[in-house]
Amino acid sequence: MPDGGRRPTDPPAFAGAALARLAGFAPSPVLDGRLRRAAALCEACADVPPDADHPAWAALLDAVTVQETRLFRHPGQFAALPLPDLAARAHGEARPLRLLSAGCATGEEAFSLAALARAEGAFPAEVLGLDLCRPALDSARTGRVTDGLGDSLAWVPPACRAWFAGGQADPVIMAACRFRRANLLDLPPDLGAFDVVFCRNVLIYLVEEARAAVLRRLLALLRPGGVLALGPTDRGPDNGEALGEALWRKAD
Repeated sequence: MPDGGRRPTDPPAFAGAALARLAGFAPSPVLDGRLRRAAALCEACADVPPDADHPAWAALLDAVTVQETRLFRHPGQFAALPLPDLAARAHGEARPLRLLSAGCATGEEAFSLAALARAEGAFPAEVLGLDLCRPALDSARTGRVTDGLGDSLAWVPPACRAWFAGGQADPVIMAACRFRRANLLDLPPDLGAFDVVFCRNVLIYLVEEARAAVLRRLLALLRPGGVLALGPTDRGPDNGEALGEALWRKAD
């Protein structure tokens, strides 16, 4: 119980402060509204130290994380990815191309990366999606494509459309994808290195200290010469080559 055994008088306010420490969430009207709608879940967390793996806190995180996503969202970034070059390097080292979707939500970004790799001849490829929201990850593992706003295939390149017929990712796409629950502020030590890291429309929800910490962790996962994709309003790393469309290549 926080504050020397005293229960918080405002559970949503207490929970918001705790989530800032636990996952780096920045205060915002959106977060405040979600916390107040989840007041009962906040109350359940009042006696428990913040821990993303505790059932009470995990349920609250499920309720407040933003899960907006679409296939090939920000299509210019996908078009600018130098996947053939990265794949040639990976294959020359006798390993698959590895791509990370950090904050993968219901999986559309991971599906898009797998489809693009397939279309550009960059297979074998492995795509890992990370997120804190358990229902979103459950949805991702089914391969269902969420409707979103408008036509879910509107931004999908013609060469990739056949793999999303009927609102379902094709088995060849799903075979390349894995999904795992993880806090970007406390990444598991066994993730390995990646040729491409996507972390888009995630950092905007974090306090500045958490943004910097997550960016450092993601850059540490990126192989030399690998590419980092951020959201269109995110600040990129201070070093590395800017490729445009919020893409950066890590120095060799």
